[in-house]
Amino acid sequence: FLDNMYKIEGSLPTPASSVQEIADFIECECVRNTSISIIEAVKPILLSTDEIDIDGIEDEDDRFINKLESVVREIEKRKRICNNRYPFELVNKGYTIKVINENYNYWVYAYLLLSTRLNMIKRKTLDNIDGTQLLERLSATIAKSYFGNRSQSLVFGTATPGNFKEKVNDLCKQIGEGLNFDNKNNISSSAQDDKLDVVVWTSFTDTNPSKVIGFGQCKTGTTWDDRNLTELQAVTFCKKWFRYMPVVDPVRIFFSSQYFPENEWYTHAANAGIVFDRFRILDFLPDSLDDNLLTEIKTWSGKAIEVLKGN
Repeated sequence: FLDNMYKIEGSLPTPASSVQEIADFIECECVRNTSISIIEAVKPILLSTDEIDIDGIEDEDDRFINKLESVVREIEKRKRICNNRYPFELVNKGYTIKVINENYNYWVYAYLLLSTRLNMIKRKTLDNIDGTQLLERLSATIAKSYFGNRSQSLVFGTATPGNFKEKVNDLCKQIGEGLNFDNKNNISSSAQDDKLDVVVWTSFTDTNPSKVIGFGQCKTGTTWDDRNLTELQAVTFCKKWFRYMPVVDPVRIFFSSQYFPENEWYTHAANAGIVFDRFRILDFLPDSLDDNLLTEIKTWSGKAIEVLKGN
């Protein structure tokens, strides 16, 4: 995804925008106003005739109706795949969308939506809370939920203090693999996390090596592309920084506050590994979060909503 997409405080979607992008715009407008008419929200976007190439087969009204129906289907699909945690509801025969209520699921979803659609360079830090680090902490919780009730996880990225060597030594100790940090070339390293943000694993009671391990990378915003998807190489990380390789190669996981594009799912997933986009994060959201994390998500999102409303 190149960063030419719809942004709060930036450009609006156009008739050429994907259905997923327009659905994000609808959700943002609903967060702004609590309840909106989908038709009225998208009409200024989809009926801008200079953006539509009339080919003689479909006129502008036909294209508007077709795109509108596709957007409604996209929202219905989101509700279906979020495991009953989608915080919006379609009413009025599907042409009005409203916030269900400002509950736990709402705040997590609002955070993921707004950390996609805000400029996360300009608006990364709100009320002294780093929005990108929130995704690392949230992703560690989601990974643990996905791996199962005996799994453990930790944040390795910038949300965790300490120098790189200290963090690698702690990682080896916790996962019971790799032994310790080993800079095999004995050169000065400027690595902070070497693209590793989250680690999840499931140990045995015997504590011996040979277990399932996941290495995860986290991305907010819309500026990532295939190159970003391949930045974290789990096996290469271990070869570079562990004294010994884990018995079983770690799997790659990619966490994104944005959706994965439906029309390029397989291509992107092949590069990313196990995908956790916004909807899969909601799918495995546990019944509760750490109190401090939830409080910070609410605080950051509350400030982001103020930006959305132009306050």
